[in-house]
Amino acid sequence: MDNSTIVFIAVLGVAFIFLRWLIAPIPPQLPNELNEALANSVNNSNRPNNSNNSNSATNSNANRRGRREPSDDMIEVVQTIAPQLTRGQIRMDLERSGSVEVTMERYMETGSLPFPPGESAATQSYQSDISEHSQATKKEPENLIDKYDLKSKIKGDEGEGIENIDENKWGSSKEERSSLLNKKREEMILQARKRLASQLQNEVAL
Repeated sequence: MDNSTIVFIAVLGVAFIFLRWLIAPIPPQLPNELNEALANSVNNSNRPNNSNNSNSATNSNANRRGRREPSDDMIEVVQTIAPQLTRGQIRMDLERSGSVEVTMERYMETGSLPFPPGESAATQSYQSDISEHSQATKKEPENLIDKYDLKSKIKGDEGEGIENIDENKWGSSKEERSSLLNKKREEMILQARKRLASQLQNEVAL
């Protein structure tokens, strides 16, 4: 047997082994490995979204903590000037704005405030009926100026009889905070009275 025959037989043997390996069936474990690889890929793709959601929630919580929780005095100031608003409306807007002035400006512009979840105009109407009924039982309606004894602070130009309060100032003690809130309430009542008088003058002029 010459060398060319031996080489030919060896090539056929190698080719047979290669073809046998090429057409061999896929092991049953391979699909499971593919499924695990796909699952890991999906989990890795979801991780950035989860991280973004976590960061958004953290930032939202930080913003909420940074704002001062509206106190009962702040709600009372707004409700004194706008008695048709419910405490839920006032509280929700104060939580957003963090300022009595901003809430009152929004009310002056729109004539109302958004309702909190679970509360509607029907609730407001029911509370208004209760308020009107309780006010009807009184002998005389109470004037805000008389109620808070502000006659001495009304001068030629209303609103100048009370000092301006620094919005960024917040008392260090409970007594100081209570005093600042009382002054803020007096200031808002006088300013609302002045705006109402100005609106009435404009309507008369028209």
